[in-house]
Amino acid sequence: MVGLALFLTAPAAADGDCDTPGNLTYNCNFDRFVDGGNGWLVPEGWTGWALMGSPAFDIDDHGSAPGRPAQRIWSDGGTWTAGLFQQVEVTPGKWYEAKIDWAAPNVPQIERRLGIDPTGGTDPASPQIVWGPSSWEEVRMPDLRVSAFVPGSKATVFVWTHHGVSYGADQVFLDAVTLVENADLPAPTPLPTDTPTPKPTRKPPTATASPMPVSVTPPPLVETATPTETAVVTPTEVPALPSETPTVTATPTATVPPPTRTPTPTGTPTLTPVPVAELAQAAPPQRPAVQLKPAKENRDVPPEAFLLVVAGGAVGMAVALFVGVIWLWVRAQESGGEE
Repeated sequence: MVGLALFLTAPAAADGDCDTPGNLTYNCNFDRFVDGGNGWLVPEGWTGWALMGSPAFDIDDHGSAPGRPAQRIWSDGGTWTAGLFQQVEVTPGKWYEAKIDWAAPNVPQIERRLGIDPTGGTDPASPQIVWGPSSWEEVRMPDLRVSAFVPGSKATVFVWTHHGVSYGADQVFLDAVTLVENADLPAPTPLPTDTPTPKPTRKPPTATASPMPVSVTPPPLVETATPTETAVVTPTEVPALPSETPTVTATPTATVPPPTRTPTPTGTPTLTPVPVAELAQAAPPQRPAVQLKPAKENRDVPPEAFLLVVAGGAVGMAVALFVGVIWLWVRAQESGGEE
């Protein structure tokens, strides 16, 4: 009698949740089924998915679910990870709660849970999905629900089932999935964001007038005559004057000594040619300094001796001039007699 009473009262509970004001899921009671591809039959407005195994999706219309028909996922000797999802239009910036009323397995160790993707995605393996607690117990109406804050205008409700150990013909029955706004939960406080400090704008450097380059024209080179040959003159020593003082003897006839001639150097200066290339690299030639040995004897010669020498030279020149004049006069007389 107790089991019969539970069976009779279950449909009212299932239908009541789908009739909750504000429920946003379409075909919440799975009253209508369509072809979902892969040979699957799924509730209208819902999409089947499988991440592992090849389970079958079909209709349970034999009274196992109180709000029949229901979705059956099953496999005979296989394992799976599969379920359903539905995208729902929502009001942005609200908390939403999903709940399932009927998730009954026929064997233990079949996991059931609900999830909400607040971004509206359709990938059951997405890390964006917020998953609720799981139930592994062999109960028909586990308390499975989940809440998530949805910032955008779409949210996706996921129903997850996982069966990792096969006992033969393993089945799970699903029905009555709702999504309503959860007004009891406040909107999350946004995390403070670091406001980047604007960097100071650097002013472009002020252009300064650069001085115009001054071209300096070097003065023309003055060609310097380079001597091709350098005469090397060997200095000749000046003969020393006699150190003895001449003794002048007065006689009735004045005898004028001949003028003393300064001997001229007999040596021929030797010219040694120097290559032009060496002259270009060498320093300008300098004249060798002629060093004359001082005649110490001059200090002992009296000035009267020099006057005597000069006077004798003058007398000699006068005599030579007189002889020359006489000779010219004789020649002139001879030339006149012949005529």
